Amino acid sequence: MLTGELCPVCGETVYLKVTEKQIKELQEYYCSKNKDELKSFNLFEKRFIRTSLCPICQIRCFGYKNFFYFEEAREEKLEKFSEEVNRLDPIDAIMSPAASELNYDEKMLYIYDMDLEKELTVDEDTKEVRRIGE
Repeated sequence: MLTGELCPVCGETVYLKVTEKQIKELQEYYCSKNKDELKSFNLFEKRFIRTSLCPICQIRCFGYKNFFYFEEAREEKLEKFSEEVNRLDPIDAIMSPAASELNYDEKMLYIYDMDLEKELTVDEDTKEVRRIGE
């Protein structure tokens, strides 16, 4: 799953990959604003959640492998995918053979954009899209 924010310093939109467990922690945090609720996030990720500062605007020593910028998504692949699945339901589209051309981040971004995070996930190793709970 992804959560996205607009960095208040540079204006870039950045996404953080989060697990099911982290989603629950985020919900608790947003209700309480107690940063101790964010137990499974590293210091860098907590700072992003609290401030929306992107990795480039934060100190690089915390690492940022879980972040990516939209510009890193291959626009031509996304456009080709959109054309090929134009008339399909979003779930059918991302699970179709046309989606095999998309990388992990692009599939996660599509799921995020289509608001399918509660229904679908992408296996980081195989890059296969599957329904949650299967």
